[in-house]
Amino acid sequence: IRLISYSSGSDFLINRLDRQSGKHECTWFINVNMRFNHINFIRCLEGENHIAGITLYGLQLKGPIVSEISALPKLDWLGLGFNRIEGTIPDQLYELSSLIRLDIRVNRIGGALSSKIGNLQNLKYLRLGSNNLTGRIPEE
Repeated sequence: IRLISYSSGSDFLINRLDRQSGKHECTWFINVNMRFNHINFIRCLEGENHIAGITLYGLQLKGPIVSEISALPKLDWLGLGFNRIEGTIPDQLYELSSLIRLDIRVNRIGGALSSKIGNLQNLKYLRLGSNNLTGRIPEE
């Protein structure tokens, strides 16, 4: 699984996730980040190997969110705040119809929100502040 196109600032995360070990993503990572008062985790649906939640706050992640995010159709929580993520929000993120929580605040994400944000019918919690976004939140 790859959420962002990472650069050297993300080496800590990649090593921590132990992705070379052959273990399923559901067993990779739990970390308490006291600086940002968050628990970072990868959560899977019970009894299934489908990722349902990812929070990776304050890990200095760099690079854009990649289009492969659409490979996580059961994702209901995505928290990537307090990093150095850049680029725009990929259209594939708007295909995650199970998404309830999206927190990408305090990054370097730019551009405008797509009207496709209306596709996120289950979205209840949205945090986008402290980025380089332009325009208004679409009414959709």
